[in-house]
Parts: sequence; structure tokens; C-alpha cells
Amino acid sequence: MTSRPGSVARSGRACPVPGRRPGARAEQSWKTQPRRSGETAMLHRGGCGLYSAQLGFINRQEALIAMNEPDIEACQICKPETGLVDG
Repeated sequence: MTSRPGSVARSGRACPVPGRRPGARAEQSWKTQPRRSGETAMLHRGGCGLYSAQLGFINRQEALIAMNEPDIEACQICKPETGLVDG
């Protein structure tokens, strides 16, 4: 299915990029899970199911900054450092 900008995809969300499924942006992005009482803030891959927020995605540069913050940990399930650290 090809979507036009502003059209609604099967998920019911608008797809902002023509020809791209709504989840494609999540797969190429990261997101931060805010700190809650007794927990540490956490960085996730955009498509990680442990933190299912579908907004607030950050780009690679912002994710690199987050990885270097002492109070943000990387998710041990989705491994957000993959694609960030040049090997």
C-alpha cells in the first residue's frame, strides 16, 4: 500500500512520507523512556516493544548524546547502541 502525505494508513495514523509504511520511521529512530520513581531513564530503538510510545522519536545524533548521558541506560533487549557505535 502506498500512502500520500497526510493520508491515513491501515494503522489509522497519518503516514508523512509517500511510499513509506508508518513503522518505517520508528525502525530508523530511537526514543527515550523518561525516568520514573525508582527507575532509570532508558534509551530504546524506535521499534522496541518494551516502551511503546509512538511519538517523541529522536535522530541518530540525539541518540548519541543520550548514550553519553550518565543517567540514561541502554535497553538490554533492543540494544539501541546498534547502529550508533561505529565499529
